[in-house]
Amino acid sequence: MEKKKEISNWLTTKYSLIIRSEVNLEEKTSLNFTYLKLIRMLFVFFTVVFFLSLVLVKTILKQWLDPEFENRQQARELIELRASVDSLMLSVEQKDIFLKNIEDILQGRDGQEVKEETERQNTKAVEKDISDGSDLDSIFRAEFENMSLDELGGKYNEGPLADISFFKPADGILSSAFDPLSDHWGVDIVAGKDEPIKAIANGTVLMSTWTQETGNVLVIQHPNNLISVYKHNSELLVSEGRMVRSGEIIAIMGNSGELSTGPHLHFEIWFNGHAVNPSDFIAF
Repeated sequence: MEKKKEISNWLTTKYSLIIRSEVNLEEKTSLNFTYLKLIRMLFVFFTVVFFLSLVLVKTILKQWLDPEFENRQQARELIELRASVDSLMLSVEQKDIFLKNIEDILQGRDGQEVKEETERQNTKAVEKDISDGSDLDSIFRAEFENMSLDELGGKYNEGPLADISFFKPADGILSSAFDPLSDHWGVDIVAGKDEPIKAIANGTVLMSTWTQETGNVLVIQHPNNLISVYKHNSELLVSEGRMVRSGEIIAIMGNSGELSTGPHLHFEIWFNGHAVNPSDFIAF
């Protein structure tokens, strides 16, 4: 009992801490305390330090104190990098497909050309076996023309192109018609020198360039997966990325390119990757 009383007295006894000047012993400040208050203050202080250290270890100091932190961080960065690479590869593949389609258009290759040529050769072989005197060219021309009503230049009285009003690209005479069997994927329009070429509808210029075979070429992207192509121009008046309006003058008729035999416009319309007959949409 006496021991507890002694401890209680020791904890509750008041003390004064006086700070004096070393020069003249003048009292500067004083601090009154008991051991009980001092213990409480130390407990609070160490508690705060403990929880603060715990928070720092879990946040700011984690990258130095956690041996697995660096591995997890590298794994996370690797996953993000792999996702970025996959996204870039997909974007590159899409651009490659887009450029291949444009190349096919510029070189006059239809998207179904290889498949149709294979089917045509197979059918010719069968016909040759069963009949030596049959006119295969007439047979395949008829079959091609029947198929093209849906795929390569039909009238499209229904669907996304039905309500589009196309502007005539140039005033002149239609000298060569659309003929896929002879790889002529558009129409030729002959007119006077320096005849203006106009956009058939609103769109964006995809290509404004020059090729050895077709000379100065314009390719315009229109709504509903529609593309118009203008070849053999003497001068191009719009650049790539330019928005054009229906009827806007975009080029000057010319005789550029190795495949041109005189001043004219070779004009093509492509829908969903297939060449269609411009005469089905425009009265020349």
